Amino acid sequence: MYRDVWKQVFKLTKKSHFQIILSVVLLTATLILIQLKPIVIQKLIDGAVAGENISSYVIQMGILLFVVTVFFRLFDIVAVKVMTRTYESSQNHAMEHIMKHSHAFFTDNFSGSLVAKSKRFANSVNAVYELFVFNIYNAILMIIITTIILFFKNKFIALIFLGWAIIYS
Repeated sequence: MYRDVWKQVFKLTKKSHFQIILSVVLLTATLILIQLKPIVIQKLIDGAVAGENISSYVIQMGILLFVVTVFFRLFDIVAVKVMTRTYESSQNHAMEHIMKHSHAFFTDNFSGSLVAKSKRFANSVNAVYELFVFNIYNAILMIIITTIILFFKNKFIALIFLGWAIIYS
């Protein structure tokens, strides 16, 4: 089902390649920074238990949360722009395809169902984009980042996690 939609998505997103790359970069940076949060929390707790001054860790955590929020909001802005532009171009593409039919085609068929099909096509293009960005890319990147961080902490646990991710993904 999605193969034809993927072909159309690539055709319809030609205007938005820079925004798509920017949204992928912003999402990647956000996900990397989100994965750094437990490390800062660990340092904060270790410092508090050891009786050290933890104000630098609190400042690091605040800066990290602020940067994550800014990057994620910038990603939201760019993603909404890409999705609306893609929805508009897919809707226009579907309407152009409908308008290529002859007058007799419209007199013999109910045109309301054609318009509904064109809206479903535009919605499916957006669904494919959202599926890729928010589910597939997000999951793959989180597995990679988590494996890298675990590899620096404990190689054995990283290999176990990678095996688990491969088996159950």
